[in-house]
Amino acid sequence: MEHKLDKAFPKHQLGRFKNLKNVTSIVLQAILFVTPWINWNGRQMILLDLPGRKLHLFGFTFWPQETHFLFLILVSAGITLFFVTSLLGRIWCGYACPQTLLSHSFIMVERLIEGDRHKRMKLESGPWNGEKASKLLLKWAVWFGMSVFLGLTFAGYYTPIRALFKDFISGHAQPSTLLFVGFFTAVSLLFFGFLRGRFCNTMCPYARFQGAMFDRDTVMVNYDFNRGEPRGKVKDPNAADCIDCKLCVQVCPQNIDIRDGVQFECINCAACVDACDSVMEKVNRPTGLIRYTSEAELEGDKTKLVRGRPILYSIALVCILVVFSGLLYARVPLELDVVRDAKDGVASMTSDKRISNRYNVRIINKQAPDMQVQLSLEGLDGAELVVPVNPLTIPAEDSKSIQVFVLASAEKLKPVNRFKIVATDASDPNVERAVETTFIRGAGF
Repeated sequence: MEHKLDKAFPKHQLGRFKNLKNVTSIVLQAILFVTPWINWNGRQMILLDLPGRKLHLFGFTFWPQETHFLFLILVSAGITLFFVTSLLGRIWCGYACPQTLLSHSFIMVERLIEGDRHKRMKLESGPWNGEKASKLLLKWAVWFGMSVFLGLTFAGYYTPIRALFKDFISGHAQPSTLLFVGFFTAVSLLFFGFLRGRFCNTMCPYARFQGAMFDRDTVMVNYDFNRGEPRGKVKDPNAADCIDCKLCVQVCPQNIDIRDGVQFECINCAACVDACDSVMEKVNRPTGLIRYTSEAELEGDKTKLVRGRPILYSIALVCILVVFSGLLYARVPLELDVVRDAKDGVASMTSDKRISNRYNVRIINKQAPDMQVQLSLEGLDGAELVVPVNPLTIPAEDSKSIQVFVLASAEKLKPVNRFKIVATDASDPNVERAVETTFIRGAGF
């Protein structure tokens, strides 16, 4: 319907689900804003270090060579969302999605400045005057301040937040940092101040495929047609429980009418439930005309929480968590990359008539303490490894790149020889990485 794309002016409505949402919002936003400031083992607990190409996560540091961990985290989060959706519909959207929670914070500011629903609608449609201009200017000024703070917080997950705030407040921030913060500020204004629920209706992919996870036992916000139809006034003897007050429509942040049935725009926030229950109490009728229920229950059956789809999601989630835990347990805190350097030719002859190949070696220490790493060769008999320093000290959760040479007698070589460069933790020989590479004898040698 076309009206669903119009700007929503949700009426403020109190109730038990509104109170639950407020508590959830406070907790989750506190986590969002506080988490970047928490240190773990002397560094930021969660930090996606783009320049360093590292992800710091609760004491672990993941490198580009370990993208499988990030993949498993994202897949497990997705399956968890699917599991919750199959049981409780879009409960995530209504109570935990950042788009919903932050949009409602912006709406709260709008309501405090411009008034509740009817006053905001009147101001929106009214002529431009001093009152309208001053209220809009104040609203957007507050929104801009909130967006800047959000921008700094979001940027703080990608760059150390303490240095970020210090440089920003002192005016010494780099242009790239200002661009980063400015981008997140603009996104916050657009998504939470301007788009709001229209983002959910028109841009969010989750809203489009959620229906594939619903079945008749999925619990979501539903209107009880059996109780509510036909609608009519309170004193109408032929009318059912719905008195057609339209309060459920007025409080909806998605600008829909829940009485039209299940719609993909509905985020299960239950604002309509609180509104309808308050009306039912005033007219001395049972609450629950709009409530969390399943299609099966509305049809007179019992809701089956234990059923095929949630069980499959549970099994898949458990399997992924087992695989993740196993990989994490077996994780070797040492990584080795080897690339043969051929920019000056694939091979050269040394003064003692041996063949030399040059290699670029990068050693990564994934753990907190510094590591002493010993380099050696395996599978190339009689060859010598020439390293500037051996063993090398690799700083904690850092890497070091060096250039090494492998020397071998020509008479013992094939045109192409396979061998391994091995890196071993000097304090723990069980921590070892080996990379297979090639040794080229070269033409004319």
